[in-house]
Amino acid sequence: SYVEQIAEVKEVLDEMNTPLLYVQTPLKTIEGYTQMPRGIMDYANTNTDQFVQLLEEKGINLLDLRKNIDAQTMELSELFYTTDHHWKTQTAFWAVGKVVEYLKAQFGMALDPDEFYTDEKQYKNIEYEKSFLGSQGRRVGKYYDGIDDYTLMLPKFETNYTVTIHKTNGSTTSEGTFEEAIVKHNLLKKPEDLFTNRYAAYFGADFPEVEVENHLAPNDMKVLILKDSFGLPFSAFLS
Repeated sequence: SYVEQIAEVKEVLDEMNTPLLYVQTPLKTIEGYTQMPRGIMDYANTNTDQFVQLLEEKGINLLDLRKNIDAQTMELSELFYTTDHHWKTQTAFWAVGKVVEYLKAQFGMALDPDEFYTDEKQYKNIEYEKSFLGSQGRRVGKYYDGIDDYTLMLPKFETNYTVTIHKTNGSTTSEGTFEEAIVKHNLLKKPEDLFTNRYAAYFGADFPEVEVENHLAPNDMKVLILKDSFGLPFSAFLS
């Protein structure tokens, strides 16, 4: 039923001459690497394989980031938080680079031609050591598998944004730099409060609609992202 809904969206977009891309994120259960406890079966990859196959049969452009994971050059244990089901900030940034490569190669979009905005050297990392107990860690406690570090990535270059967040009970608008308009520092304060969801530091949470306007963007392109929570840091960096 999900594939049929996406196919219906594609039909509408085709009439508008607007391309559609489905991006499959990596899964925390990595084939050939992740070991499950004896007697425990995980069907995440099997179900995703079936879903991806059906999308391809519908002629939907698809980027399966699971296939971009390279065990030879990537530290697989560092892609996801140990205590949370989400990918790390650095992994989301990596994913943006792969999506930009695809959009340029398949759709001919003139995005980041100098590979400046997808170069991690153009960003600074702020480390919050032993400060994050994720959704999985909260179920078993911090003594079961430790506490995660959290990394906030911020542009070193000049930025100017307007971000409007539409909530169920109203809207709020923030203006200024990438950090001022997008980052929610209330989720980064008090490192001793391990239960704060630092993962949501970009935008603050999942909301019905978020409008992001990059006033210094070198192009006038627009993108609509239909996402789950994996899209929080991803959307910030793609902007």
